Amino acid sequence: MSRILFAALLVFSFAAVAGPKKQAKVAKAGTAVGAIKLPKAGLTFEGPSSCSVSAMGDSELVSCNGWAFSVGPAGEYSAKSLADAKSNAEMYNPTKITKEESLEGGWNFQFQNKGDMGENFFVNVGRTINGKLFVCEAAQSNTEQQAQVEKACLSLK
Repeated sequence: MSRILFAALLVFSFAAVAGPKKQAKVAKAGTAVGAIKLPKAGLTFEGPSSCSVSAMGDSELVSCNGWAFSVGPAGEYSAKSLADAKSNAEMYNPTKITKEESLEGGWNFQFQNKGDMGENFFVNVGRTINGKLFVCEAAQSNTEQQAQVEKACLSLK
């Protein structure tokens, strides 16, 4: 189920960012930043007030000015560790691992690959919050968007 959700997120992410580079500049300039609620997960993250949140299976899809990510409890096919995240990434034929770090109660794993639509920049962050493992993940079209997703994922509480 998680792979299907991730595939849906990947398609949505490319649809959200397929426009001109101007979209990335709007995302960078952003709007007011604050705590955005994830009602299904019972969490918040720091992000632009323009972010929208919608249900996507057991997860939530967050869309923010040209970049998007999903957050949800670790499911059957989700990574449960940094090693799992690395293993799951193999199906995307990573060309470069850009971040591989253990966090207290989780991980931050990022990589890129080259596909038919160009370079792809992936984020996979696991965070244990209130004793429950949540996975925050995305595929973006540039490093600026990847950094914004990383910042949002790491701010989950």
